Amino acid sequence: MQGTLLWFNEEKGRGLIASADGEKIAVEGAAFPDGKAVAGRCKGLEVTFEVAPGEIPRSATEVTLV
Repeated sequence: MQGTLLWFNEEKGRGLIASADGEKIAVEGAAFPDGKAVAGRCKGLEVTFEVAPGEIPRSATEVTLV
């Protein structure tokens, strides 16, 4: 899937992605490659990701910057 980071809090290690169809999906720092989440201002960064099956609320996995 593709989407845009809405925000990511470095201290808490979590944030939110807006998918291409407008759904808001939670993201944890561990979902980024090698657990290296984005730092600094990240609002609007384009990402690709997968959605973890069966989780509610839905959460992103395998998140990479485009």
